[in-house]
Amino acid sequence: PASGENLLRNHIDVLRKLPDYTRAEAATRELIAVANSIRPDDPQRWGDQSNLADILIQQGRKANAIPLLEEAIAHLEKAAEGKVRDRHLPLAKKRLAAAKS
Repeated sequence: PASGENLLRNHIDVLRKLPDYTRAEAATRELIAVANSIRPDDPQRWGDQSNLADILIQQGRKANAIPLLEEAIAHLEKAAEGKVRDRHLPLAKKRLAAAKS
């Protein structure tokens, strides 16, 4: 349910702030799977994928992050304008530039 998704999202935020990137990565992958099963067409999924890529970057795994960001950007650019797109698209592009540097 959506309430469980929100709890998982908050848990991930805490893990990222600790920083406990290994557990944050696992929880983010779980969040993406849950969100896909509930709302597969929701553009937030691509924002979550961008967040996963950021976690990978923080772990020094830039090469793994780049394809995730490229895919997220492609889908976010096609998404209808709105808060999710406006928030996540510029961030994903910034992360991609950092991953490629």
